[in-house]
Amino acid sequence: YNNAWSGIDAYDHYGWSLASGNMTGTGGDELAIGVPGEDLGRAYDAGEVEVRISYNQTQGNGLYLAYYWNQSSLNIPGIAEAGDQFGFSLAMGDFNDDGKSDLGIGVPFEDVGSIVNAGAVNVIFGFSSVGALLFTDEYHLGPEANDNYGYSITAARHDGLGNAVADLFIGVPNQDILMRTGTAYS
Repeated sequence: YNNAWSGIDAYDHYGWSLASGNMTGTGGDELAIGVPGEDLGRAYDAGEVEVRISYNQTQGNGLYLAYYWNQSSLNIPGIAEAGDQFGFSLAMGDFNDDGKSDLGIGVPFEDVGSIVNAGAVNVIFGFSSVGALLFTDEYHLGPEANDNYGYSITAARHDGLGNAVADLFIGVPNQDILMRTGTAYS
């Protein structure tokens, strides 16, 4: 994460997406705020996510620490490029069964190799970027131009096993499947 903020600028779309969960394991929830229009240097609309942690979650004094992640942050896979819109969608759930919320970050306008706007999803486990992952549509129909993989995401327990592990569902609204458009993956 970065502890520096470039400030709010026109067309940042601060708050475009929101998610909350207990990323630090302290008992209180953190708030993730998507800023998909954030410019990173000359990478216009590369996107960023702010995560707010309460200073004192028991007193509710309204003070917080803010941390920032983007695809130029340490250990976050991918490259911050113009138009990626990292943070366009957000979801939190415990994806690895460690008792902490993990953060899914949609990057629907990410280019995959030379495939324009194929889309991707980054996942940060707990409150550490160590071990963060990048998913693309490699395992289903493969990335295609303008699929926008990660345009929407959500987390839910879907397997019916009664455990606390959440599944990450990924919307791909522009994927062509036998004459129909759109799909969702988990």
